Amino acid sequence: MIRRLSPCKVNLSLDVLRRRPDGFHDLRTIYQAIDLCDELAVAPARGHRDTLRLEGPYTAGVPQDSANLVLHALEVFRARVGVPVAPLDIVLTKNVPPGSGLGGGSSNAANVLAAANVLLGLGISATLLEETAAVIGSDCAYFVRAGTQEAEERGEVLMPLERRRDFHLLLALPAVHVATPPAYRALDPATFGERTDWRSLRAWLAGDEQTPLPRLHNTFEQSVAARFPEVARVLAALRTLAPDTTLLSGSGSACFALFRTRAEADAARAAWPLADVPVRVCRPLQSGSVGA
Repeated sequence: MIRRLSPCKVNLSLDVLRRRPDGFHDLRTIYQAIDLCDELAVAPARGHRDTLRLEGPYTAGVPQDSANLVLHALEVFRARVGVPVAPLDIVLTKNVPPGSGLGGGSSNAANVLAAANVLLGLGISATLLEETAAVIGSDCAYFVRAGTQEAEERGEVLMPLERRRDFHLLLALPAVHVATPPAYRALDPATFGERTDWRSLRAWLAGDEQTPLPRLHNTFEQSVAARFPEVARVLAALRTLAPDTTLLSGSGSACFALFRTRAEADAARAAWPLADVPVRVCRPLQSGSVGA
């Protein structure tokens, strides 16, 4: 059996650039893995097919059949790698809420492929794992290596970034499920375009002391906050604590604020005004290899 942590991510700025002829959207973002993780336990199957069992606080509404990206990922994997992939028994502990813009399902898909590769001794390269993951979902490829990466096109064209900047996040998790396709459909094309100073953000992440953190942006924030008042309420509460570094992650519903130190993030958590919305202090991860 292999046990593997499956980290989620936040988007450190996200610009939707344009709608493509194929119906998808081109975007630019920086994905940052954080230490809020689902957990996977993967073992050779006792039967003749893959099985999936769900545990943890966020299992409601999560499918256990091939609609779950974990099982779908294994189907795609078998079709692409050209070597036998034995069936697996998987236990998935969901600590990351679905529909939160944190990429939990995509991370689960990428990490089950990585776990199968090791457990079954398949010897599949990280490049082929990324190519397979990109077929499964736009941000799945990111989670093969995770860490800090800039993404373009649908989110599958990746460039690893050096991160020497240390920071912590206060992550707020409203009880709202935001489905990604409707979130894209709700966007106003007038809001499209490059709104982030990406050069400055890269320099800040790399630790350049002469470069301040630029203004962060998320194209989804205005429309998601308008459609989901609870998200607007959480963003407003975070901005009372960190007015310049609060942002929606992905297409929501999770929101976060950046702080320079753990002490500052802990102080913000202590001052959190919404008793009905859970928050936690998180740290960024250098890679996806956070446990085995």
